[in-house]
Amino acid sequence: LDKKRIKMKQGETLALNERIMLSLVSTGADCPFIVCMTYAFHTPDKLCFILDLMNGGDLHYHLSQHGVFNESDMRFYAAEVILGLEHMHKRFIVYRDLKPANILLDEHGHARISDLGLACDFS
Repeated sequence: LDKKRIKMKQGETLALNERIMLSLVSTGADCPFIVCMTYAFHTPDKLCFILDLMNGGDLHYHLSQHGVFNESDMRFYAAEVILGLEHMHKRFIVYRDLKPANILLDEHGHARISDLGLACDFS
């Protein structure tokens, strides 16, 4: 994340919140249904989050390329998203940005929730 761009858009709060939320969901038993953070650091110009590699694209891309999913695929993705939300809820985190662009797929086609910038901690 570019620090100048974050400051121009007054995104400091969102960037810090995402870092905190990623830390909360990435501790202990990591959830295979959330993109987890391994490490975070900063340079003079950038904020860097080291996250799980998700090279299967996002659901928005796949919907735009292939149209509507069949029922079995949709049930599969929905189940994995629900398990990710359940993992967050057990940690008193409310996820507030659920949309196809924030559901990323790994190389095996498994779905994970990403972009925790708008999530809230209610612990």
